[in-house]
Amino acid sequence: GGASGFFSGLGKGLLGAVVKPTAGLMDLTSKATEAVRDTTKDGEVLKRLRPPRVNVGDGILRLYDARSAYGCEAMRVIHDGSWKSDRYIGFCVLDANEAALVTDKNICVHKFASHEVSWELPVGSVKEVQVEGNQVLLLPQDGIHPVNNAGAKTAVTPMTCSDSRYAEYLGDVIRRAVSVAGIEFMHRKAKANSEYML
Repeated sequence: GGASGFFSGLGKGLLGAVVKPTAGLMDLTSKATEAVRDTTKDGEVLKRLRPPRVNVGDGILRLYDARSAYGCEAMRVIHDGSWKSDRYIGFCVLDANEAALVTDKNICVHKFASHEVSWELPVGSVKEVQVEGNQVLLLPQDGIHPVNNAGAKTAVTPMTCSDSRYAEYLGDVIRRAVSVAGIEFMHRKAKANSEYML
């Protein structure tokens, strides 16, 4: 009757209150696992569509800039990553499938796809930067020669940009890097002199 039906209904209700959420949670877990499995089906690994955004370390999230992203990516792979501790200054795609990369320590021209270095030069050894039309030419200090990927001395070849605006940009980037290198050199020299006097 009445009392036994009441307790039977109460038992079924309490049991349902525990079983149904547990079943729902198990279904959620099953569907999430299935979604992960489907994204990596057949051993297919997802590849980046573009290099990661540049993080300059100041905590500000900036708009995505493809030129800076490609420059930082090149910095991470040139010479098997030995430049990754350099500070990124600038990057410019040149003609003939090459690109110029400028860091706080080095300047190089490298193959855009393979990152093989055509020539490189320490920033501190640049005496003058000349921009003429769509070309940028670096004049190194006396006795300094750039080196190629194999470490052999080579000549500085003019960097040919697609137009004069990019040449001006690249010239300005290199001048800024040379200026920063000079300031840091003077700061280190002053610090060494002050420590010597103590």
